Amino acid sequence: MPVVHIDTPKVGLKKKRELVRALGKVIEAALETSGVHVVINESGAAGTQLTLVRIVIFKRDLKKRRALARAVTAGIVGLLKIPAKDVHIVIQEIKRDQYAVGGVLMSDKGDVRGKTKPLLKRQNKEYK
Repeated sequence: MPVVHIDTPKVGLKKKRELVRALGKVIEAALETSGVHVVINESGAAGTQLTLVRIVIFKRDLKKRRALARAVTAGIVGLLKIPAKDVHIVIQEIKRDQYAVGGVLMSDKGDVRGKTKPLLKRQNKEYK
């Protein structure tokens, strides 16, 4: 479920694809999860190096957040050839009842370890 928004200087299509691929793998490994969604926005002016990364994840312990920050920074520094001090990361942790897919809260779909629990029985009502 991790969702990653990256604001980078202008890097071009090839670098954007490399970033999506590489950071997806890095984040999956650091969090021991799968299904990372990476969105890149080229918002900086040419010549600017500041890269802002916003990561939305389900609650994790401090050790995992540290590993995530190190791994993402190393990945961006390696690909964009910018100093680590220019990589700023914001990690936003949410509860499973604060994220929905297809109108169904993740808390209703299953727990963090992937074990599923039955969906709540839906009444014959349309979603508005």
